[in-house]
Amino acid sequence: MDLMSAYYPVRMREEDIKFTAFQAPNGLWEYLVLPMGIFSKSHNIEDHLGALHKTLNILRDNKLYVKLSKCVFCAEEIPCLGGFVGRNGVRMDPNKVQTIKD
Repeated sequence: MDLMSAYYPVRMREEDIKFTAFQAPNGLWEYLVLPMGIFSKSHNIEDHLGALHKTLNILRDNKLYVKLSKCVFCAEEIPCLGGFVGRNGVRMDPNKVQTIKD
């Protein structure tokens, strides 16, 4: 499997499915696959880099691939949907703003 074009490919552990439950007008629903947006954060950069290394090794060992040119590591902010997201929030890409002004 190639993660560059995969969406929702990771099955949840049976014991964790109950934690994804949500109420909708037509009933109670639970995810069976890992939904986008669920994550746990590292307490410091060392823990984060260790978890990243472990994750990349597990992916490689299972013949799963990420496109490293699309990854951003150890950055103060990252590009997202035409802007930038960082610890101070979201800001517009100055180049795109200038294009609109011109």
